[in-house]
Amino acid sequence: MSFCRAPFPPDDLAPAVTAAVVLTGCGGGQAEPDDGEESGAAASAGARPGLDLPDDVELSFASDTPSDARHAAALGDAENYLRALAHGIVAQAPEDDAYRFYSEGQAARYAEEQIRQWVDGEWTATGKDRYHRAKTADIGDFRECRR
Repeated sequence: MSFCRAPFPPDDLAPAVTAAVVLTGCGGGQAEPDDGEESGAAASAGARPGLDLPDDVELSFASDTPSDARHAAALGDAENYLRALAHGIVAQAPEDDAYRFYSEGQAARYAEEQIRQWVDGEWTATGKDRYHRAKTADIGDFRECRR
């Protein structure tokens, strides 16, 4: 992304976003049940929030879809967490429902703090972010994500 009004040090955000994708994709939360019902935060939140972004903000994800349905769902939700973070930044809304739907605990606190910093700095985002080579693994197989 490129930034308006103030320079942004991209090195500060990249490791944290990468960690969010890896941790979320590697089972940071409860896996979806096999019967297709939503559980945890998703079930209590109801319908999925809108993640619309303006035309000048684009997030591109280029990873192979895992064959395991649980892993595919985790990867999809990790991507949506990043979309929700961008949504909150663009909307200048630290209390945005979008990131809260896709996260809880430390991931939700991280998103809120990041959005708050953008708001306090009077920054906005524009441009294209590319994410690739995302991996998922069962919780016991976390080392697999580091490869």
